Amino acid sequence: MLLVISRGWGLLLLLPLLFCTYAEGVHRSLFFDTYPKPIDHPEQQWLWQKLDHFNLTDSRFWRQRFLINDEFYRRGGPVFLELGGEQSAVHTRVTTTSLLSYGKRIGALCVFLEHRYYGKSFPTRNISTENLRFLSSRQALEDAVHFRKFLISKLGLFRNKWIVFGGSYAGSLAAWLKVKHPEMFHSAVAYSAPIYAKANFSEYLEVVQKALFRHGNSECVNAVRNASQVLMYMLKYEKYHRNISRDFRLCEKVILDSEEKISYFLETLKSRISFLVQYNKERPLNQNQMNHNFGQITTVDITLDYFCQVMTTKSLGTPYERYAYFFIKNLKAYQFPCWNSSYENFLAFMRHSEWNREAAKGARQWLYQTCTEFGFFQTTDSKHQPFLGVPMSFYIDKCNKIFDLKFDINSVLESVKNTNKYYFKPLIKTGQRILFLNGDLDPWNALSINARMPRNLVGMTIKNSSHCEVMFKNPFSDPQNLKKARHFIFKTLLSWLSE
Repeated sequence: MLLVISRGWGLLLLLPLLFCTYAEGVHRSLFFDTYPKPIDHPEQQWLWQKLDHFNLTDSRFWRQRFLINDEFYRRGGPVFLELGGEQSAVHTRVTTTSLLSYGKRIGALCVFLEHRYYGKSFPTRNISTENLRFLSSRQALEDAVHFRKFLISKLGLFRNKWIVFGGSYAGSLAAWLKVKHPEMFHSAVAYSAPIYAKANFSEYLEVVQKALFRHGNSECVNAVRNASQVLMYMLKYEKYHRNISRDFRLCEKVILDSEEKISYFLETLKSRISFLVQYNKERPLNQNQMNHNFGQITTVDITLDYFCQVMTTKSLGTPYERYAYFFIKNLKAYQFPCWNSSYENFLAFMRHSEWNREAAKGARQWLYQTCTEFGFFQTTDSKHQPFLGVPMSFYIDKCNKIFDLKFDINSVLESVKNTNKYYFKPLIKTGQRILFLNGDLDPWNALSINARMPRNLVGMTIKNSSHCEVMFKNPFSDPQNLKKARHFIFKTLLSWLSE
C-alpha cells in the first residue's frame, strides 16, 4: 500500500492495496544458527535499458538500478533474481530477507532489479501521462530478460541456473517471467502474487470480512456493517455533515455534492481497515491480555484485534460511535491533527508528474498500471462484506480525472481481458516449476494459486498469515506455520535445482 499523509490520514492514496512491507531486523534463521551477516550497503549498480523493447525504431535508452550481494556465492551456484515491484531498491532487499538465508545454504548469487519508473529507475524526464505509456508489466519483463543477458556477460554466469523471486505485484512478474521465458529462468517463487487480473475485485473485501470474523466473531462484522449503514444514511443528508466532520475529526467541513466525493470519504475509511487485515503483523491476542481501558495507545497497538475490540465494546456507544472512536484513536496514535477527506486535494496531489513530487514515489505510477492493465478495484459490490458506497464507477472516475485517457468500464474490462490472455492462460497451460505462497488472511490470495496445479505449478496457503509475511518476517519469533512454510520453500528449491 502507498500512503501519504497530509494533515492526518487524509491523503490515503486510494490505490489497490498491493505492496509488500518487510522487517529489517536480523535474527536467528530456521535453517542455520544465524542469518547471514548483512551487508549494510551492497553495491548499487546501473545498466542501460531500452525505453521501448517493442519498437525496433526507438533508439532511446535509460539507466536502471540493481543491487548485488555475492557474499555467499559459490562458483556455479544459482542466481537468485528478485524482481522489484512498486517499491524502491533499498539495500535490505538483498541483505535481510528470507531469500538470502536460502542463498547462503545453496551458495547463490543474490541480485535485485528495480522496476522501471519506481525508486531511482527513471526512464523519462517526468511521469506525465504521455511518458507513462512506457510503464507496463510487459516492458518490465523485457527489462529482466535484458538484465539477465547483461549480468551473464558481465560476470560469466553462462552455466548458472536462474531462479526468479518476487512478492505481491513483483511475485506476479516472477511467475509471468518464468512462463514467458522458460528457457532462461529455471524456476520461480511468487509470494502473495495475484496472477489473475480482475477489474471489479469485490472478493478482496470478502476476505476482509472473514478476517474480521476470525478476530472478533460475527459481533465485530455486524458492528462494522451497522456503522457503515448509519454512516451511509448520514452522508445522504447535509444536516448530518457537521456531525460527521466532528465525529471523525475531518480537516474541513464535509462537502459531498457528488457520488465520487462520498465514495472517496468512504474509501479512506475502508482502506484503513483493509490495511490492518492485509498487513496484520500481530498474532491474535489472548483475551485476558487485551486492553479494556482504551487509554493512550501507540501505532504498535493499532492491530486488527484492537479494531474488533473497539467495535465490540458497547460502553463506547453505538457501532457508528465506536467506528468514529477507532479513527480518532488512529489520529492520536500517529499524532495527526485531523483527517483529510477532500477528493479534490487527492486528485491534485495525484496529477503531479515531476519526479521530485511525493506522488512520484510510486502512487501515480501504480494507479496508472491498475487503470491500464490490472483493475484490482476493491469495490463494495459484494453482499458478503460489511462496507458500502464504493462502486466501480468511482475508480473509473479517478482514472479519468488523473490521467485524462477517457477510460470507461468497457475499456478497462478490455485491458484486463488482454492481460489475462497474455499471462494467465499461458501460465495455467504451460507453467512449470513455479511456487505460489499465500497467507489465508491476505485478501489477494483470491487472485492467486492456492492449491497444487497441473504441470508442476505448486500452491501453498499459510494459515493465520498475511500479505508477504513469509517473505520478510523474523524467523526467530515467527510461529510454526511460517517456519514450516520456509522449510517447504527451501526443500522445493533444492528439489528443483537437482532437476
